[in-house]
This record gives sequence, C-alpha cells and structure tokens, in this order.
Amino acid sequence: MTLLFSQGNESLKKTGSVISFSDTSLNLANIPLYSSIGNNWAETSNHSIYNVSYVENREGHGLNFGPKNPLILVIEKASDSSNNLLRIWEFELSFDRTSAFQNGSVLSTTPVGLAAVEQYYGVDFMLVLLLLLS
Repeated sequence: MTLLFSQGNESLKKTGSVISFSDTSLNLANIPLYSSIGNNWAETSNHSIYNVSYVENREGHGLNFGPKNPLILVIEKASDSSNNLLRIWEFELSFDRTSAFQNGSVLSTTPVGLAAVEQYYGVDFMLVLLLLLS
C-alpha cells in the first residue's frame, strides 16, 4: 500500500492498481475510484495528488447534472514546474457507498482559478493554494 495523500480525516491510497478514498469521520473506508468506463482510475503520468475533498451536499454542484450523490474531488498537480495547471477529477459516490465513479471529464485550472472551483463546490482548498504559490 502506498499513501498518496493524507490530510485530517481524508486520505487516498494505492494498493496494487486500485486507488481508494477514506474519510474516518464519515465511516468511509477504502472506497475504490473508477473511471467513467468502470476501470480502476489511475493518476495522470507526471502528476501527483495535491488534495482530496469530500463534498456531501452537491445541490447545484458538479460537472454532471444527474443524480445528487456526494462527490469525492481529487486534485493533481504536474511534476514539471513549468506546468502550473491543476487537474480536478470528480467522482460520484455510489448509493451504497462502496465505490465512486468518475463524472464526465477532467477540469483543468490554474492555482489562481482554484478559488472559483472552491466557491463552486463549497470546499476550501486554500492550504493547497498557499503551497502551490510558495
């Protein structure tokens, strides 16, 4: 098992080819992340995980205007310092809370644009923004 990200109660880890999300405060443990076609989701090459967030109330939020199950957001940052675009992946938690599937396509933004993403989803990535700009 490789720990990809950990902050507070939330973590992302990789076991074999499976990347899974956990949030101890929500009793969510080892929720596998799947691509929109059902394969194990994989990190983008030459990127690392920069933040993960759980969005409980997604009324009017998200890239997919379908069902309103909670979301898991994963932010990747390029390993190459000349590329400052962040990749934001959105995963919808299944009704039975045993897996999460990617919604739509990936959103790319700059660290400055992350503020608009925060407002859209109602989450706070400020710590990540400060790290990116330092």
